[in-house]
Amino acid sequence: MKSKVLKSDQQSLLELSRAMTPQMRLEAFYQHSQSLSKISEAGKTYRRKASFRKHRKK
Repeated sequence: MKSKVLKSDQQSLLELSRAMTPQMRLEAFYQHSQSLSKISEAGKTYRRKASFRKHRKK
């Protein structure tokens, strides 16, 4: 069961996406992809450093 807030947010998002031009949607997708890539890389770096620290203590 969806809450009223969720339904409202989904409706707002749908309206915003319809108002965007194809160029704007492409730019938004590009920015989103860049953000996910940075988050993924940060996670890999963190895990690599954590692993190094774990093995160094032994």
